[in-house]
Amino acid sequence: QNVPFLVDMLERVRSEFAAQLMLVGETRYFARNIELADHRSSADSMIIILKGRVEVSVPSSGRVLRILQRGDVFGDSAVVGDQRWGGSWGIAPDFTAKTKCCVMVFKLEVIEKLLKRIEFSQIKRRVERGRHFWDQNFFEMKEREQQDTLKRPLTSSTDEDREELVFFWINAARRLIVLDAGRKAAAPGLEGAGISSTGAGMMAAADATLVNQRLNRAATRRQGRASLRTEEGEPRPGA
Repeated sequence: QNVPFLVDMLERVRSEFAAQLMLVGETRYFARNIELADHRSSADSMIIILKGRVEVSVPSSGRVLRILQRGDVFGDSAVVGDQRWGGSWGIAPDFTAKTKCCVMVFKLEVIEKLLKRIEFSQIKRRVERGRHFWDQNFFEMKEREQQDTLKRPLTSSTDEDREELVFFWINAARRLIVLDAGRKAAAPGLEGAGISSTGAGMMAAADATLVNQRLNRAATRRQGRASLRTEEGEPRPGA
């Protein structure tokens, strides 16, 4: 359920695909503080953490966004064409072993070979839809990011704040999707029952984070303008 293109898939199909995948995966070990994936390199594998903890961090500042643990996955977005290791969260972070780690690595060519099997045609169709969506939206997304960069004030924390917000919201959305899929599997009659209390709490936390980020950025801009006026010899407001 932690792999986006397998979420809400038929249990029989998902279990069989996972079982076949585990037969062709490669086990790797990493010592503490060793980098598992660099944001500058292209994702060529899907990686599942079997043991240990992995830090997800913003490259420019080293700010840790999340700690991944047993069962967590990254690099999975490469299956649909997004070559960022953290593409499933909408950003390009670094992944570093916080403790000794054991992971299972699945090369893209191995996954492609499995998807060609007739029994996994349902998964293949979902992946192809994801690839189509990525192809249609990639260049538009990059152009929009460039335009936003030109419009934003030159503050060192802007890009970091943006990456953290994007990560936070997509991470919350992914967890809600997994929760919803779990609820439907446990009780099929709950489709129209609305969001769970856990989901509501996560959305409230997301709202609070967004407000705090906006307030911090506004305060930074005010301080920058005040400093500029002082340097130019203008009195501060209220002085």
